[in-house]
Amino acid sequence: MATVLIIDDNDDVRNYLTRLVALFGYTPFCAATCEEARKLLVQEDPRMDVVVSDIYLPDGPEDAADWIREVKQKAMSRPLIVISGEAPDAMVEEFSASGDIMATLTKPFELVFLKDLLKRAVEESA
Repeated sequence: MATVLIIDDNDDVRNYLTRLVALFGYTPFCAATCEEARKLLVQEDPRMDVVVSDIYLPDGPEDAADWIREVKQKAMSRPLIVISGEAPDAMVEEFSASGDIMATLTKPFELVFLKDLLKRAVEESA
């Protein structure tokens, strides 16, 4: 069963995504901070197949681009989906265009879109 790492400091968003991921048939793992995420990203068992991360975290770098680069490096070619509370800005669009992130979820996001996106991400990570 595919694993999905959800990184978000907002309890409501993290819990909602966790329930959805499980409902879609994937095994969710959660991190509320960058530090928790770093530990989960480097573990070998189980290996995270897809990473869904908020762009801005309280313990993250001041520059969100640094966090995206770090997650992408630690995710080692696994699909990365980022979460943003607002429409994607130029920085997110640049990462999307370069292929560093698979997609951006803008809050609130639609259930069907998330389901299709995760399915595609898991297929890419296989």
